Amino acid sequence: MSLNWKDPTVLHHCGRAYLMIAHFVSGMYIWEFMVTFGFDWAVLRRKRSLTFGTLLYILPRYTSLLVVIIILRTSNVFSSSVDCKTWIHVQFAAAFGTVGMTSGILYIRICALSGNHKAVKYGMGLSYLGYWGLVAYSAYQPSGYYVETLYACSPADVSVHRATEIYMFCFDLCCLSIALGCLIRVHRGGSLARFLINQGIVYFVCICAAYLITLIFTLLDLNDPMTASSGVVGVFLMTICSTRMQRQLLEYFDDPKIDINTIIVTDVRSPGLVQATVTTYAKTAMSSTSVDYALSKDVLESCETCVFRFYILVYTY
Repeated sequence: MSLNWKDPTVLHHCGRAYLMIAHFVSGMYIWEFMVTFGFDWAVLRRKRSLTFGTLLYILPRYTSLLVVIIILRTSNVFSSSVDCKTWIHVQFAAAFGTVGMTSGILYIRICALSGNHKAVKYGMGLSYLGYWGLVAYSAYQPSGYYVETLYACSPADVSVHRATEIYMFCFDLCCLSIALGCLIRVHRGGSLARFLINQGIVYFVCICAAYLITLIFTLLDLNDPMTASSGVVGVFLMTICSTRMQRQLLEYFDDPKIDINTIIVTDVRSPGLVQATVTTYAKTAMSSTSVDYALSKDVLESCETCVFRFYILVYTY
């Protein structure tokens, strides 16, 4: 006998499961936010420059925090007079906005890894614009209603953004494929797996995996609580992975106010030229106050690992 996922009793239990999952991942994100708040605090105290790359890191963190606050509010509703529909709209708008910004981090990363290749830059750029169009459309599609037995607002009509989920997953998967292709193409000796891990490819994989889980539940369309449960998990996992990847790049330099306009990087497809350029820059930086000697020495000793970080930094800033 097959389970009827639309049965009121099943819906009630799925609703409870959604609340438990939402509270768990919210707590997980709050922990992640607190243990990494030192970077934000350094920006607030102006010890780090507020650059474009820093904004890419900060914005999805705080929109995700807004999602946490809304989840806590909609999970503790003790009166039917609360406008659940508006609260759910705001929750989904913040969640989709967060996902859009995390994918923006991936887009900038692949532009850097591809050596600013026109096909990647403009092709994926146009796709990213379409991405935001679907985000704007889907953010306000789901509705919400009050569930008296759960004392909470429950999302409804979540499956209406099925097309958006498919598009977003394909975009992130393309970013992963391009990043893998670029890194494998320029890898020279040593462990390929370790090289890919050092370049943050694990974060790409985790983001795609998180989106795949969300997409599967959206396509299955068992019921609204089940679809929403996978969605809230996916949003926080994507935020954590993408912001960690971005922070890893920003923290690579001891002095975040380094003038990246002085960095000259040649075609990434010519490893010999890239290494010579980075080495020349590193030697010059030894006598400069913008970069300390230890960091410059690291560049000289491991150009193969550092070249991508230099190259990516130009675009993330």
